[in-house]
Amino acid sequence: MASTAVVQAAWLAKIASHADLIAYTENIYFYDILEQSQKQKEKYYYKQEINFITILVSRAVRLEIANCETHIFEVIVNHYREHDRDGENQASIKACMETIERLVRTELGKTWDGTVDGYSLDETPSRLDPVIIDDKECWSTQRIFTAQDFEAN
Repeated sequence: MASTAVVQAAWLAKIASHADLIAYTENIYFYDILEQSQKQKEKYYYKQEINFITILVSRAVRLEIANCETHIFEVIVNHYREHDRDGENQASIKACMETIERLVRTELGKTWDGTVDGYSLDETPSRLDPVIIDDKECWSTQRIFTAQDFEAN
């Protein structure tokens, strides 16, 4: 039965460490840095502008009949990027999310590198939302991946 740590390790090895994703930003965190203290503001910046990704992994357990369990993993990927005048950052944040979706399919696969029985991607298209980070206008986008791992006792 997979744990949050095992799923997170697979995402770190196959997604967060992949050169295709690092090409967008090296600032990839497995915790919500916006919830951290103001002392961590430097983590927002990549190449002198706000540009970072958070990958938040959580798990719930659903008890089934006949002593079976279903572990449900939710992976929320957020990308934050500073506004720019020519719109290149807006295009980049969209391309980055498409890259993450592709890497999940091709690198983690249907079973997330053998950690789960299967996964799905939220069906709503990702959208760009304006946010203020460190007193600067930024874009924010999010994708939610949900996986299940079944265990019969």
